[in-house]
Amino acid sequence: MCDLWYAVIQHTSNFTMSNALSIRIPPDIEQRLDREVARLHTTKSKYVQDLLKLALEPKDPVALLHQIRADLGIAPTPNSASTDRSSNTKALVKESIARKLGRATSAPGQ
Repeated sequence: MCDLWYAVIQHTSNFTMSNALSIRIPPDIEQRLDREVARLHTTKSKYVQDLLKLALEPKDPVALLHQIRADLGIAPTPNSASTDRSSNTKALVKESIARKLGRATSAPGQ
């Protein structure tokens, strides 16, 4: 029983939060926050922690590149056989083997 109690204490001690953050928010945002946490049946602290985790998690680099291109007005690059080789790898391998064997092939991806 003593070992179980120790495990429970160890488990719960891992979830203690020692850092606090204090921010000032306008009254209208505080009212909206109060309504949202009430609707979700959570606390302000948990709600803000979840938002921070979401905002600070690693981003998809490809999606970020597309977003930056869009923000700068740069046209997206077309996905063609010459630029998107991974989408038609099977066809490219078949074509390579056929060339080695001296057989004619159709265009990759067809």
